[in-house]
Amino acid sequence: MYKMLIVDDEQFVLDTISVTYPWDQYGITNIDVAGSGAKALELFKTEPADIVITDIRMPGMSGLELINEIKKISNKTKFILLSGHSEFAYAQQAIQSQVLEYLLKPVKEKELLATIQRALEGIRKEWDEIVSYQRAQYSLRENLPLLRQTLLKELLHGKKYRKETLDHKLDMLEVPIRSGSPFSIMAIRLEKGFERFDYDDLDLIEYAVTNIVEEVFGEYFRLWKCKDVHDYLILIIHPLETEQNLFAADAEVHYILENCALQLQNCVKNYLNGNITVLLSPWGEFPNDTAAFYQNALLDLRMHLENDNGYYISPFNRKKPSLMTPLYNLYEPPTVLHLLEAGRWNDAEAKLIRIFTELEADPALNREHILEAALLIAYAATYITHKSGHYLTDLSFFRQDLYSELEHIGSVNHLKKWTFDILSSIRRKVVEDFQNNQTSIMHQVRTFIERHLLSDISLQSIADFVHLHPAYLSKIYKDESGECISDYICRLRMDKAAYLLTTSEDKVNDIAAQVGYVNPSHFIKVFRKHFSVTPNEYRRGNEG
Repeated sequence: MYKMLIVDDEQFVLDTISVTYPWDQYGITNIDVAGSGAKALELFKTEPADIVITDIRMPGMSGLELINEIKKISNKTKFILLSGHSEFAYAQQAIQSQVLEYLLKPVKEKELLATIQRALEGIRKEWDEIVSYQRAQYSLRENLPLLRQTLLKELLHGKKYRKETLDHKLDMLEVPIRSGSPFSIMAIRLEKGFERFDYDDLDLIEYAVTNIVEEVFGEYFRLWKCKDVHDYLILIIHPLETEQNLFAADAEVHYILENCALQLQNCVKNYLNGNITVLLSPWGEFPNDTAAFYQNALLDLRMHLENDNGYYISPFNRKKPSLMTPLYNLYEPPTVLHLLEAGRWNDAEAKLIRIFTELEADPALNREHILEAALLIAYAATYITHKSGHYLTDLSFFRQDLYSELEHIGSVNHLKKWTFDILSSIRRKVVEDFQNNQTSIMHQVRTFIERHLLSDISLQSIADFVHLHPAYLSKIYKDESGECISDYICRLRMDKAAYLLTTSEDKVNDIAAQVGYVNPSHFIKVFRKHFSVTPNEYRRGNEG
């Protein structure tokens, strides 16, 4: 399935190329057209194409300028230039821009189709190489350190895997620990003495510290390391197979750990002329205790302020800190609001059930958490009711003020009943309105967008789904919602990106891919325009 963008300031050329030829026989199912270079670039930024056919001379942005701008976004797009001018200078520039072919108008059918066939063969060959087993194996070996760090950061932040899946990942990444194994977390913070180094030198210092850790702990333990968003070095410590019998004698384990930690601090001070804080967690079972140990470590480090000398924080002579547990499912995208806005009622119900299960399962959660969930559900219910053109008082469920009802919610069971009663009432009202009016079109569009948010969503593909002309669909959507379809897609992607930036350790490039952006630079520009800060600035501003 391929996508093509045709650019020309002559409508006749656009109509002829887009409609005349049997593009579906070539696997080209999505075709966009633009009457100018600027419009084409705007389209490409939200709906990238595999092949771009463009006139070379157009008012404003020329075809060559358009190609150079697109190449900054995508390095896999194939370009075909059209022109009524056969000057050699243009041909030279086209060759320099790595254009696949330079065709003179009027274009001959056989010549154009042969060029398209050649472009598609080139695209398929490139992707065959990318997905080949040899390339995948090579890439895996090259990226093992990064992949190991990514998996560890996922586990530290509470991501769950089935035992078989996790052990398979650990095998593939050659990580020497398995589900059910004993482990401890070690966190290392560079203290103020290292402020004399610039950023690049600090990377070398951290590398040197890691090498010292491996030297000091290597006689008894295997290590799995990463660097978290707070710039702490986090290591999973797992005993060598020959030393696992030590766990029968707690005193011996305590001695070895504390001796290694103190030796590490001394080595860093003697050989790197700086001090570090070292924190060790108790022994736990991998991976069940990983996220809790990490959160406890962060709390302990926050309680021990940075200083010149550093601390040793022992797991054996302090009380376990008390943590306020966050409601993970309540804020994980897509939220209840997003699901209701897209008309995905069944998915919203399943999401709510997960929220209620989380509230019931964790004894640390109390009435404040129940009220927190109720407030966000009430907000979503109010928003979707108003968005549907109604007041809450229009719904049969409400017999009094919303906030008065919230005050009486004191248990999870009460919250469940209240939530499903209100959603049932809203759904009945909304379903009535969906029938035989343009709201149903909005529902279908948002459903399609929600389901394909991370893929290549084009106006044409949405229009095909609702069986409308793209221009007519755009007008309906703008009249009903007050925003363009592309703005809605961008808003959803930005909301998810913001959530990932504040709840995960993933790099900005990885988050860009997770929210549907092929080019990280373009993602950063869109994010800055949306939030008025860069992704990294947003992450730092929301660190807790």
